[in-house]
Amino acid sequence: MKKQITLKITIILMVLIFNIPANAAINPKDMAAFKEISKILKLDMDTYFYEDGKDCKIIDPIEGQMAIETQDKNEIDKTPINNFAANMAVTDKNGKIISLMLRSRYGKQDSNPDISIPLKKLDKLKLLKLRMFFNGKINLPVMPELKELYLGNNRIKSITDINNINKLNNLKILSLPKNKIEKIVGLDRNKNLERLELDKNQIKKIENLNTLKKLKYLDLQDNRITKLENLDNQTELKYLNLEYNFITKLENLDNLRKLEFFIISASDKKGISKIEGLSNLTRLKHLVLAWSSIKKIENLDNLRKLEELDLYQSKISKLEKLDNLTHLKRLNIGMSKIKKLENLDALVNLEYLSFWRTPITRLTGLEKLTNLRTIDGFESNLNKISGLSNLKKMELVNFNGCNISKLEGFDNLPNLKSISLNENHITKVENYKNLKNLTLWLGDSLERTFENKDALKMLKRNGVALRYTYVHDGSNFHYEE
Repeated sequence: MKKQITLKITIILMVLIFNIPANAAINPKDMAAFKEISKILKLDMDTYFYEDGKDCKIIDPIEGQMAIETQDKNEIDKTPINNFAANMAVTDKNGKIISLMLRSRYGKQDSNPDISIPLKKLDKLKLLKLRMFFNGKINLPVMPELKELYLGNNRIKSITDINNINKLNNLKILSLPKNKIEKIVGLDRNKNLERLELDKNQIKKIENLNTLKKLKYLDLQDNRITKLENLDNQTELKYLNLEYNFITKLENLDNLRKLEFFIISASDKKGISKIEGLSNLTRLKHLVLAWSSIKKIENLDNLRKLEELDLYQSKISKLEKLDNLTHLKRLNIGMSKIKKLENLDALVNLEYLSFWRTPITRLTGLEKLTNLRTIDGFESNLNKISGLSNLKKMELVNFNGCNISKLEGFDNLPNLKSISLNENHITKVENYKNLKNLTLWLGDSLERTFENKDALKMLKRNGVALRYTYVHDGSNFHYEE
């Protein structure tokens, strides 16, 4: 009787302390190992336990993010693993822990706790995330089943300071963001790596990747790299992020024929000086060349599958040589020197156009862009709204902070959902009777523009919601009450 009572109390305590579902069957040895890890790391947050395939499932990368999907009643929450805020353990149907995601709430990181012994006991572990626990050195056991390792924010200065990293032969994903790594080294034996995240470190050179021939995803953003080099063996690469580095020339990319996502921008004022060296990247779908000193659009003819072209913050003065980009869906020329919208007729699949903070004064050359859904001309020199009549699929228009004095030009756009004209100088409204079932943002122009109460009543009857506040977060925009 006493044993039964003790067992019930133990189960209740496990549910309360570790948030284990009452019907969950955790393998006793794995549970003991987890408790030991919890004690050594001094976990300061609750840990949630789920069963794979029942309470949750780990899903494939979505747009470059590994995520975990938990299901609570009818709601599904997808959270990127690197952003997962709580501690979490996932078990298989036999109660063996297969995924362990732990983080420190306060991140004191004044020592390097050794959890290698209890970690070794989790012999079915496939995914391990440890964030903000260590002061530069991590002692890992050899874990034959491990496929994904996330060690962000642990003050790691060298990859070789992760003990046994070169013995994790089945590792497919290695994520080491926000550390202090200065050199890519120590991964020669990790030949099965498909995804390598080294963003937000202090790396100066791309090197020592020759043996990683299966690599599909490489993130080196926010480092100190000055040259594109040593990627000849990465023929399987699909994603390459070099945002916020010090690279000035596009070169040594010929072997990356499977590349689909390529992002590069500068941490200083110079950046890439010329569009070149991309002719072999015929599978490229997303190209971001931001914060550059590029003066001319050129050498894009072979990129016929391109869906997104971002030339934000460049020195380009003319739209040209885009005729071959017939699959393009998104074009961003914000903060460039372009004065006129022209030579866009071939972009018949374009859905998003951004020219914010440019000298553009008129909406021209848009007649054939019948798939256009969003126009962002935030703080451009636009002074008149016209040329939109053919754009029947238009949903969002942002001309906030321009030089517009008249509300006009939105006739017969049946799918229009939102018009933003905050911080303009609107004194006259024409054809407002055609504005129906949308949100109209006029900011401080609102009261003086609609002094006629009858107009306000008509707009409300037509389902128009009048709003004041506008929020811009870069190349996209959204609205708040």
